[in-house]
Amino acid sequence: MMREAARDMMRARVLNPEVNASCHLGGRIVVCNGLLDVVDNDAELATIIGHEVGHAVARHIAEGIVRLFLMLSALIALIYALINGDSTSRGNVDGLASLQDMFINFMTRRREAEADYIGLMLMASAGYNPQVAPIVYERKIGGEGGIQSTHPSGIKRAKLLQKPKVMNNALAVYEEVKVGEGVRSFV
Repeated sequence: MMREAARDMMRARVLNPEVNASCHLGGRIVVCNGLLDVVDNDAELATIIGHEVGHAVARHIAEGIVRLFLMLSALIALIYALINGDSTSRGNVDGLASLQDMFINFMTRRREAEADYIGLMLMASAGYNPQVAPIVYERKIGGEGGIQSTHPSGIKRAKLLQKPKVMNNALAVYEEVKVGEGVRSFV
């Protein structure tokens, strides 16, 4: 087990200047070197790693695979109709492709927001100030968002995390950890 972990760490040492982090099958988290140039402290890095771990905890990759199979099934049915001479099928295939893109992006944005929340709670439970997270999304890695985007805008992500119920829950967990009580639960 230890040898496998060491081998994985050696593979992960490939330099990548991209400003990105991601979660992969099996819960493996990848942080590109370029991201380390963007963050200023451990709490900012904990925001990003917590978000990626949030994807693993919520099993977002498995959800995406299931949705992909459902979408492919619908596309195969339309292609079958096109091959069998249905004159309206060409427009249906093009329309379905656009609809699929919008649906997939919508679902992906929802998963991103869920991972933001889980990551916020994880970073708080690890002893990092959760008030850092909205700043990271708004000022450092947020992006523009929009209907074609797979991520909500940085401003929207920050606003969701700053909602009183969300931030107060995270701050309560953070305060428990700071005084040494440990984390009872944040679910």
